[in-house]
Amino acid sequence: MTIDTRPRGGWEPRIRPSPPRLLLAAGIVLGIALLPPPAAADQPASVFEKKRPVSNYFGRLTLGIGGGFQYWTLASLEDLQDHRGALLAEDDFTFDSSEYEATYGYMVEIQYRLSRGWLIRALTEWTRLSWDRRDRQYIGILGGRVRTPVSISYATEIRTRPLLFTVGAGRALFYREVRLVFLGGLLIAPLGAEDEILVRIGDTAVEEVSTHDSRGVGLGFEGGAELDWVTDTQMTLYLEAFFRAGSTTLDATEATVENEFFPGSRDIDLMGFGLRVGLRWI
Repeated sequence: MTIDTRPRGGWEPRIRPSPPRLLLAAGIVLGIALLPPPAAADQPASVFEKKRPVSNYFGRLTLGIGGGFQYWTLASLEDLQDHRGALLAEDDFTFDSSEYEATYGYMVEIQYRLSRGWLIRALTEWTRLSWDRRDRQYIGILGGRVRTPVSISYATEIRTRPLLFTVGAGRALFYREVRLVFLGGLLIAPLGAEDEILVRIGDTAVEEVSTHDSRGVGLGFEGGAELDWVTDTQMTLYLEAFFRAGSTTLDATEATVENEFFPGSRDIDLMGFGLRVGLRWI
């Protein structure tokens, strides 16, 4: 026999929560609502953002190539050419005062880092400087009364033989994407000179050409400042401003009769300044 213990009328008893339980539940809900949101996951850095100092982009050994313009004073050589013009002025030839203009040069540079801020470098450079003048007058040959057209031109070319060499040290400073280097070093300057005088007589264009070669090696100093802009590749764009001082004594390469046009020995000034631009692999 089964005894039915349920209350009559279908009513089931309900459990009423006590006030302490209500307070506890309310506290839990409020605490969850007041919790700060979870921290967002760190976003990956942009691919263009540098993750290390700019100085670390430069390896121990770097190679640079470039070119630019430079100016040499060449005061002693200009004085010699002005003296030639004065000799020819006795026969009414007129030559303007000589002055060498800015020229171009090409260079290759290797740098080796000793530390973060100090480096040594070796540089080679190729360049040429030239000057020429021409004038034509009607003069009496050998005192004759008939005046004959005579054209005279003379030119001088100074060239590296084969290159200029600079060995020195530098101090580097870094700021953002820029490296500034102050440089100084010994300049070794093997130079050659070629002088040419051309005389053309009469309408039949009889020509006589005289040439004179001389060579020598001189020493000097070169200093300057170099600015590298670090790009997103393994190379930089650089700009260098430099100055140099010194001299090279040139001596005739063969037995030539020494005269006022062709001196047996002369000094070539290395004094000058210039700008170089180029690329550097780092």
